[in-house]
Amino acid sequence: MHLMPIQFPCEIPLFPLPNCVLFPGVVQPLHIFEPRYLAMMRAAVADAADGGGASVLALALLKPGWEKSYYGSPAIHERLCAGRIIAHERLADGKYNLLLQGVARARVISERPCAGAWGVYRLAMLEEIPEQPGTPAQQTLQRRALRQLFGQSALKELTVAPALAPLFAESVPTGRLIDALAFALVQDVQAKQQLLEEPDMGARGELLLRELAALAGRLEKAPGAADGGWPPELGVN
Repeated sequence: MHLMPIQFPCEIPLFPLPNCVLFPGVVQPLHIFEPRYLAMMRAAVADAADGGGASVLALALLKPGWEKSYYGSPAIHERLCAGRIIAHERLADGKYNLLLQGVARARVISERPCAGAWGVYRLAMLEEIPEQPGTPAQQTLQRRALRQLFGQSALKELTVAPALAPLFAESVPTGRLIDALAFALVQDVQAKQQLLEEPDMGARGELLLRELAALAGRLEKAPGAADGGWPPELGVN
């Protein structure tokens, strides 16, 4: 699905979570039930209907210690992913299920509270973080290293491996390949955040290779582990 790019800088509703990191090009299912975020969703859907486009939303990772002030405005990692809601359904009890597709890396410039009908949520002014794709030679090396890792390690035994195989097609940009693998396979949320925050494709690819090599090592030491951990859990607020 081709998505209309987000025009930066812009103000976007902020959805902070303790366990989800979104990447450009990937789709995260979410379940919205908290009153302030139901207000956020209703406003986003209404804005999209008025403008004739898809609703925009920025998914941010909460910093450690968020539990102390969750119902206020706990600190977030200021580098995040802005995306568009490509599908949503409002349930009979007023809650929402939605699919959020990442569009672009961005950083928070400023934020303010927004009072909705059912509570106060956060709006953030964002600016885009441009991708640094590197040279064609660097991209070729990254793809080759990732392909070899998948072909010669325990990663090839993962139940999700066949679904990930099309990502290695030459038509898929290398940056998109790296982001999709990071989203699908890296389990540690702080490691995912580090990968999201790295705009340089070469450096991000090296980080990913280290994470996947470590995962392959763990799988080799624990027979049968390749069958676990998939699909990723539904993100909830």
